[in-house]
Amino acid sequence: MIRHDHVTSALRFYASDEPGPFEPYAAICTLLWETDKVVWIVGMHGSLSRGMLRQLVQFLHGAGVTLAKAHRHPAHRLPFGQDVGDHVELDVATMAARTGLA
Repeated sequence: MIRHDHVTSALRFYASDEPGPFEPYAAICTLLWETDKVVWIVGMHGSLSRGMLRQLVQFLHGAGVTLAKAHRHPAHRLPFGQDVGDHVELDVATMAARTGLA
């Protein structure tokens, strides 16, 4: 038997809709899959526009993620995330509905 589990995913955000093979990305992050519905967003680097944030929520929602978590500096926290002690949590389904993506 072989079991394949999601462990990590790398997301790269580009300024253009159809980036070339060597186009530099605007931002990058890694998703650590806690379960098939819960991910940790780590290693975020770069600058995300509002459109890119909407695309992130759309991607997560489309992948079946219901909760995104992150350890972030207060100045760089997840937009609309809730502080829950030592990290921030983002209810993906609520954000998708709020932004008209659901």
